[in-house]
Amino acid sequence: MKENINKLEIITLSDDSIYIKESFNAVLFDIILGAFLAVVVVFIFLHDWKNTLICSVAIPASLIGTFAVIHYLNFTLNDFTLLGLTLSIGILVDDAIVVIENIHRHILLGKSARMATYDAMKEIGIPAIAITFAIIAVFMPVAFMEGKIGRYFYEFAITVSASVLISLFVAFTLSPMLSSRILNKHNSEKKKFFILEKFESIFNYYENLYSKLIIFTLKNRFVTITIGLFVLIISLILLHFVPTNFTPKMDTSYFAISMQLAPNTSIPETTIRSQEIA
Repeated sequence: MKENINKLEIITLSDDSIYIKESFNAVLFDIILGAFLAVVVVFIFLHDWKNTLICSVAIPASLIGTFAVIHYLNFTLNDFTLLGLTLSIGILVDDAIVVIENIHRHILLGKSARMATYDAMKEIGIPAIAITFAIIAVFMPVAFMEGKIGRYFYEFAITVSASVLISLFVAFTLSPMLSSRILNKHNSEKKKFFILEKFESIFNYYENLYSKLIIFTLKNRFVTITIGLFVLIISLILLHFVPTNFTPKMDTSYFAISMQLAPNTSIPETTIRSQEIA
């Protein structure tokens, strides 16, 4: 007598991994693109590939250190840690740019690379630390938020804070060391590309306008404070017209249909109704 064997067939109705992988790859692309654009901007303003190289080294060095912190704290590469990394890309080179630009200025004053590095670090150290801890003071409290939102943003806040701290460490160690070895006065005074010279002339024009604006604001403090308060009040009023929700709407490229039949509906009839809807 043969036994009846029921075969079990498993069918994938929905696969969320496709959307998760696409979202992960999109964030990785944004990180790479952001790092590339940051390096391009640094090159445009510093006009020198050696300065740009030193600044660009700060990005992967800081990212590697941040990945080490993520691994140590048992975080995963999710939307919030990757969002923190994406946000940090532009911040990672801030300290390095400030340090290298000041070293560059001291070299133009006729100092040797090592002496320029030493004097520049002595001069810019405290402001760079203040900038970094000001950024941490903004993001770190987010890690202590309570409830479901706090759990969501805990990894985000820790990732941003860790990356900024590591970037400060890199700016105070790796960047000065490379500057003292690579930069020199001849390199700082060499002829620039025509496009960079044109950009610098435009930049100097707007720099002069900005200087005049600063002088005006310092001479007219009451007007400056009044404008600032007015902008603040208008911003708070407009905030009430901004729609709010828990999470942003996302297109996951699929939709779901629910069907409810009578409790005594048979399975064959339910199948027929489902096929009609399909």
